[in-house]
Amino acid sequence: MASSTQRASTSIPFASLWKYDAFLSFRGKETRKTFTDHLHKALAGKRIKVFKDDKLERGTTISSELLTAIAESRFAIIVISQDYASSKWCLDELVKIFECMKDWKTIIPIFYDVDPSDVRNQRGTFKDAFNKHEKDGIHDTEKLRGWKKALTTVGGLSGWIWGQYRRVEDGLNCLDALWHRPCLLCKGCNRPFTDLQFWECGDQPYHESCYELQCHVCNVCKKSIQDNSDGQVEYMEHPFWRQRYCPSHVKDGTPGCCSCERLKPRDITYYKLDDGRKLCPECKESIINTDNGRRSICLEVRKFYKKLNLKVEKIPVQLVSRQDIIDVLKEGNDGSDCQLPVLRAVCLCEERTVTSAIWGRPTQLFCEVKEILIWYGLPRILTGSLLAQQMMSAWLRLNRCPNLSPEVEKGICRYFANRWLDYSSNSDSSINCSEFEKKLCKFRKRKIESDCEALLTAKEAVRKHGLGTTLETIRKTGKFPSVTH
Repeated sequence: MASSTQRASTSIPFASLWKYDAFLSFRGKETRKTFTDHLHKALAGKRIKVFKDDKLERGTTISSELLTAIAESRFAIIVISQDYASSKWCLDELVKIFECMKDWKTIIPIFYDVDPSDVRNQRGTFKDAFNKHEKDGIHDTEKLRGWKKALTTVGGLSGWIWGQYRRVEDGLNCLDALWHRPCLLCKGCNRPFTDLQFWECGDQPYHESCYELQCHVCNVCKKSIQDNSDGQVEYMEHPFWRQRYCPSHVKDGTPGCCSCERLKPRDITYYKLDDGRKLCPECKESIINTDNGRRSICLEVRKFYKKLNLKVEKIPVQLVSRQDIIDVLKEGNDGSDCQLPVLRAVCLCEERTVTSAIWGRPTQLFCEVKEILIWYGLPRILTGSLLAQQMMSAWLRLNRCPNLSPEVEKGICRYFANRWLDYSSNSDSSINCSEFEKKLCKFRKRKIESDCEALLTAKEAVRKHGLGTTLETIRKTGKFPSVTH
């Protein structure tokens, strides 16, 4: 087996408090009294606080206690056995784990007597389990798709292989791939690892000595990152791109890309837009900056809505500067710029109340969507995501949803933004994303999911009730349909 180790001297910008160190997901019928029990005792012996559900599964839906425990755990340890996918309970746990844990490095799979590729591709007992679910009457395509996606993802993660598929002699499962031992080489010196322990940097393996030489270099100034007063190497690291840099660059005016947020390296030229924003070379490759580009992305987003069987009005879309949107927000804030949010897109609407000529009382509220404003100069993936979000905002207003709370609106609009990112990066779309654009899609998805709790409610409502029922409930009540079990 191989393990990945990070230096203890790495500083963390912030700390979080968790009720549990780890949540243990397993198929009780197979491993409760054997492997899982031994694992739990070993972890407890190391003073690692683990949530392990010792109750037998009852019913077909996961309990609220387990959902809460997952959300309150820092890591998830998933014991995937031959019969794991036959349990709807386990599959729901797995989906919830990926919803709660945005950094996949906190998810540790243990492939117990199973081949990770069978998990990833739903072969063998995993295929049989899904056939049985369908025979048992589970035809909710969203639910089945969510289960399969979670298995595909966990089957591709770096983890531990236990049992007959362990490949001790000829193979290793690490860095999201299977390796022959001689093929796993240090990125620094191009030599193999004798003790199968390595340090990871930028998704590449290093010997400790090579890590010291090459991975404590600032990605911005290209100089060695200096020790702090305690003699420890202290650096900042982007949670998605893994770009490492000196802490001083956060405050010294080093510009960041307005799309992907990566700080500008000293040896790379960033493209400057007229309103002062800057773009990295990769993001600049696909920016929407012309009328032809605007019309093309509008057409693609309408095709996306059509595939979801949703009719959206043809709303004017304008590409504007950052200052234009600030000015619009000022107007809505009585000319004040205090505490104005930084928005990249807005949907401009005008509400009118029609008064009865007979009774002289308001009888009906009408809403007219004027136009959608979006920052110019953003990559087409990000522009499309913002447009998909604002089109749903327009749909809510045109359908006059009663008592619509800001959280519900935010949740369902972000759902469409996220769904567009999935659509644009798959083969059904005519966008033909580059490899960088696919990475940008993943970055935007994680960004959206990390700062919007209402999005999780929206996803759960659509998974349980379907998209049509969810939108109809919002249209009639201004609320999500119930997602409690």
